[in-house]
Amino acid sequence: MTRIVLSPAEILCAKFLGITRQMMKFGTRTSNARVSRKDDVQLNYEGALGEVAVSKFLNADLQAEGYTVGDDGVDMEMFGTTIDVKWSTKNELYFNKPMRADVAVMTAPGTDYYVVQIMGWITKDEFNQKCFSQQYGNYAPVKAVRIDQLRKPDTLEIWIRRQRKK
Repeated sequence: MTRIVLSPAEILCAKFLGITRQMMKFGTRTSNARVSRKDDVQLNYEGALGEVAVSKFLNADLQAEGYTVGDDGVDMEMFGTTIDVKWSTKNELYFNKPMRADVAVMTAPGTDYYVVQIMGWITKDEFNQKCFSQQYGNYAPVKAVRIDQLRKPDTLEIWIRRQRKK
């Protein structure tokens, strides 16, 4: 796990992204997929916090667009490797749709509102090999992996750079 401390400007960026993404969905009848009772604005904000933290951690460009139907499973790209950032409080990285990005990174809330924990990461192939069906409450089952099945955050940038050479 890696602890990322966000500055006030980075937190504001995440708030702006979350609100913008929600506003882009108005009138489309598109809602976020969920396994909790949080509203769409909160889900968008938390997801954006994770994306800001990962982009800071990797020194990668933040994809700051709004979407009317979603981002198609890719939150950012680094050296040709696509990355999906997931925010989870379930101690598991999960998908309710097939994983599309090359890599998924799990983020979670830290000890304070300005801290984001990067819990680990996994490749699409590893996720598909290790995942199991999980159900949270009355929500539809999802595919998940446990935190202990994720690679350590500090190995991600090295792995991405090696992929670029192939």
